[in-house]
Amino acid sequence: MQTAADQNLMCRRVWIWSAAALLAGTLIGFGLSRASYGPPLRSEHSQPAVKLPQQPVVVAADGKLFHDPACTHIHGKPERMSALDAVRQGYTPCTRCMRSALKR
Repeated sequence: MQTAADQNLMCRRVWIWSAAALLAGTLIGFGLSRASYGPPLRSEHSQPAVKLPQQPVVVAADGKLFHDPACTHIHGKPERMSALDAVRQGYTPCTRCMRSALKR
């Protein structure tokens, strides 16, 4: 028969292994989900596109956002491309002119 001390020690071991497995699974899952999500974003503070617009968008080579061609908040020389290409290159939607791309 096990003593109370033996049972307590076994309970601690089970708890520690369970916590370690949960932490490892969470870290691995987070890494895999981010890696499978797509290219790194050009800005850490941007929200990735949820819906891609069908019309062409414009980006600036040194910018971080993609815009509607009529947007007045484009900084730099605009380059026209598809929204899919912009996302593949790490651009994220402008919160002013591309709100529809951010809505779930």
